Amino acid sequence: VALALDRRRYAERVMAGTQAPAFNLVPEGTPGYTPAARIAEDDTAARALLAEAGFARGAGFPKLTLARPAGGTTELAQAVQESWRTKLGIEVAIEESESRTHWSNLQLKQYDLSIGGWLADYPDASTFLDLFGSGGGWNFTGWADVRFDTLIAAASGELDPARRLALLQQAEGRLLEAMPVIPLAFPRLLILVQPSVRDWPKNVLHHPDYKATWLVPD
Repeated sequence: VALALDRRRYAERVMAGTQAPAFNLVPEGTPGYTPAARIAEDDTAARALLAEAGFARGAGFPKLTLARPAGGTTELAQAVQESWRTKLGIEVAIEESESRTHWSNLQLKQYDLSIGGWLADYPDASTFLDLFGSGGGWNFTGWADVRFDTLIAAASGELDPARRLALLQQAEGRLLEAMPVIPLAFPRLLILVQPSVRDWPKNVLHHPDYKATWLVPD
């Protein structure tokens, strides 16, 4: 199902460019991190895998529900629903609930599929990857993987930036291979900047440091 999603179409057309397609978990621009693995999009491969699992063209596939919180997730849920219906023949019902109920159900793992999201607590790849450690309080998937845990633990104690980057890249690669979550889109913060402003600071936390920002004199 992860292969049968058109993330670019969703981000650029459905959301009019206010989001960016996500082919990995850690957003672009995260300091000290460059993604090395990414999700492929391949409808033909998706249909072949579905048939291999015994559900050719979606026949006999179990009825699933996609949970979403009330608010701004309608378009995303509908885009996912339509992609799976048209590309795989899979029918997914959308279930909306009040935000507090939605996140409570996630925590209790009372869902088939669910829309979720995360904002960085600090400017580092680990703020996203650490979520999926075995038994973590924010790991609402129930996924547990020894290799992933080992890589995350090694990265947390690694002082060499290059070796730490490699460990985090391997951890993200393992996460995308196992696919307990399917990255879909990164939100974009839209900012109007006057043309005379130079060196506008980009910041993954949206807390820019203006020390290097300057204005072109009139």
